[in-house]
Amino acid sequence: MKRQIIQTVLLPWAVLLLGSMAPALAQLSVAGLEIPSNYDTFQPPAVGGTYVDPAFGSTVKRVSNSLGTLNADNGGDLTWIENEYSTASPFIAMIQSLF
Repeated sequence: MKRQIIQTVLLPWAVLLLGSMAPALAQLSVAGLEIPSNYDTFQPPAVGGTYVDPAFGSTVKRVSNSLGTLNADNGGDLTWIENEYSTASPFIAMIQSLF
């Protein structure tokens, strides 16, 4: 009896609830590119500031400013920021040691 209640009442409600959340978690489903309307003129806000993306309508928070970040290597300011990875991967070294 308990299992039948779960299958007939609770499971459909759970599916309905999860299905109703889908638009909040979804991405655009249109084909093609979404080109920003102000690509060449956009000025980002200061670090910590937010803006609304015109193409997607989502709020974006700026977390860094590469042009204002000190270059610890050569002094001065950085011209860009990117991910830094070690040049020698331990995984590759382990594989090479096997052969």
